[in-house]
Amino acid sequence: MLVSNKKSALFIKSYCKQAGIEHIVLCPGSRNLPLIVNFSNDPHFKVYSIIDERIAGFFALGIVKALRKPALVITTSGSAAVNLAPAMVEAYYQRLPLIAITADRPASFINKGENQTMLQRGIFSNFVGLELEIEEKLEFEAFEMKIQVLHSFLGNPSQVNNVHINLPFSEPLDKIENILGDYQFKWKAEGLKSKKTNASKMHFAKGQNVMIYLSSSCANETLNKLLDLGVENKNWVVISEHHSGWYHPKGITRIDAILTRDKGIQKPDILITIGETMLSKKFRNYIKSFQNILHYDLSSYPRNWNNLTSKYQAIHLDYKHLNDILDFENTSFFQAAWLEAEKIALDHHVLFVENRDYTEFKLIEKIVNTIDRESAIYWGNSSGVRYGNWTSWKFKPQLVHLANRGVSGIDGVLASALGYRSVSIDGDFYCILGDISMLYESNSLSALSFIDRIKIIVINNHGGKIFEQIHQSQHLGHTHALVTPHKQNFESLAKQFDLEYYISRDLNSFSSQWEQVKASPAKLIFEINIGENETDLWEDYFRAPKNQE
Repeated sequence: MLVSNKKSALFIKSYCKQAGIEHIVLCPGSRNLPLIVNFSNDPHFKVYSIIDERIAGFFALGIVKALRKPALVITTSGSAAVNLAPAMVEAYYQRLPLIAITADRPASFINKGENQTMLQRGIFSNFVGLELEIEEKLEFEAFEMKIQVLHSFLGNPSQVNNVHINLPFSEPLDKIENILGDYQFKWKAEGLKSKKTNASKMHFAKGQNVMIYLSSSCANETLNKLLDLGVENKNWVVISEHHSGWYHPKGITRIDAILTRDKGIQKPDILITIGETMLSKKFRNYIKSFQNILHYDLSSYPRNWNNLTSKYQAIHLDYKHLNDILDFENTSFFQAAWLEAEKIALDHHVLFVENRDYTEFKLIEKIVNTIDRESAIYWGNSSGVRYGNWTSWKFKPQLVHLANRGVSGIDGVLASALGYRSVSIDGDFYCILGDISMLYESNSLSALSFIDRIKIIVINNHGGKIFEQIHQSQHLGHTHALVTPHKQNFESLAKQFDLEYYISRDLNSFSSQWEQVKASPAKLIFEINIGENETDLWEDYFRAPKNQE
């Protein structure tokens, strides 16, 4: 097998193979040629070549998100390495084991006027779980000690996160040799066991009412079964976001509408949070208004989310001991009050949508209600993910909802969806984006060659309107810079990347085009063209009708 003569590159390849890492996203370059040679010539690895490093990082993140195990993204030196920053930040806050390997110049070249050089060690220091630099001529025993650090880190569920490995290479970079087999490493199973939770840290007194907020998380069968049992038999109140991985008819899904309309809803005595950053700002503000609520924050890794209440306690989440951790029963009145508020909010939602014609919210509701079962939707951030969460998604439990909610940025959503789709082949797969996101992410379409099909839905309101929605009632003077007006459509983009293209401009054309989109087995773009007066105002949706005020 042909390999580079650089020892560090050969050791890295051997480790990945022994550790079961299979997916390698390579960005073409010269300084990273030793790694390109090693991974490309070994049939064990599935190699993706993506020229845009920013896209490559998010594509690899999507793979990690789908498989829940490490994947590599490899770049050359200089600004190419920095282009991984957005994906590394997202991986860091999603706690995903994305491994970024950046090739580098030798230390003696840095800050000496050499081409494509910069100080790469520590470039992700504020948003990386583990950093390593491995010398080019490191001997096997020394490398084995360094790789033990990496292996223990990736195997510990309480600390698993993203990794940056910086590899300096000297010239010549194209020297190869022919070898048989791979190096084998001995590593200890340090950190592979999760510690038992001390359940006594959580106290539930009789008569106290507990609320669980379930945000973005990896779906867990043990947790989901316990939540099902709790809402059915113990009067639990569980607020769930659509990308939480848990669905139940008794789940509370319309928290924004409830808190806007029902100021007197019974407050909890205890809040339990599970998952990552909350989508609902209204709920965060609601909890902050009651400083005496006890907040138990369950997480598999150490964190401190003590900004909601003055009574905060972090609890280690161990799925093996969930029955000991979540052992309480609410009053029937508490659950009944929240379920009644959910029903009222749903009735209002149905009436609101029925009274709309061709608007963003109505069309996204129709998509969720009529989408084929066993499908997955990767939601774009900004308006899209909120519209999706406000729909009647809990009545379609077969749907899988995905999102990048680590830092909630619009960049990288489509690239992450493509990466996710490249290793997830069951059912139809949709990515729903706004027009600004699609324009920003158009280069992600260069990765389409690695997937068989995807249906990209673009809500085109010709500028993005979320900031106008957020600041609707404020007097800010000239706010034209809040939007990015344009006259683009996406037909030429579809042609450029050989995609089927559909467009709707009214409700009738939407209905006919949507049926064709669902039936198509191809890769496509479906553009939903929204006119100036066809955007729902969020304040109208949350305002109660007069007969209910």
